Amino acid sequence: MQVGNYFKKLKIKNHEHCKKMLFLCVFVFAIALACITSAFKGAPKVQVNPYFYSYVGPTFSDQDITNAQNYQRADIDPCTGSQDICGIYLTIDNGVGNAPDANELATKAQEIKDSEANGSPETENIAMQN
Repeated sequence: MQVGNYFKKLKIKNHEHCKKMLFLCVFVFAIALACITSAFKGAPKVQVNPYFYSYVGPTFSDQDITNAQNYQRADIDPCTGSQDICGIYLTIDNGVGNAPDANELATKAQEIKDSEANGSPETENIAMQN
C-alpha cells in the first residue's frame, strides 16, 4: 500500500506534510539507532605483549629505566601498585633471566619515562609497583 493511500484511509488531509514528517521520523530514528549501537562497541581491546621483563635497575632515573641491561626476563609479573616502573611486556623472548632486546626496549623508552613521571602506566604493557 502506498503511503498516500494509507493517509487517505486514515482521512488525513495534508498528505505531503505527513509524508515529510514520516520521512523525518524514520531518518531521526535511523540516526539514533546508529549512535546507540556504536556506543556499545566500546574501545578496542589492547593486546598485551607476551613476555614480561622485570625492572632490576638501581634507581628510577630516566637513564636507568630505559637501559635494557636493567631489565630481566621473568616468568611472572609480581608487580602491584602504581608509583614506579616494575617491568614491561615485550614481543621478543630472550629467555628467562636475560635482558630484553635493546632495540625493542628503545622503542618503548618514552612510554616508560612518561609512566615513571606520571606514576601510572602509559600502556597496558607497562607494569608499576609501589
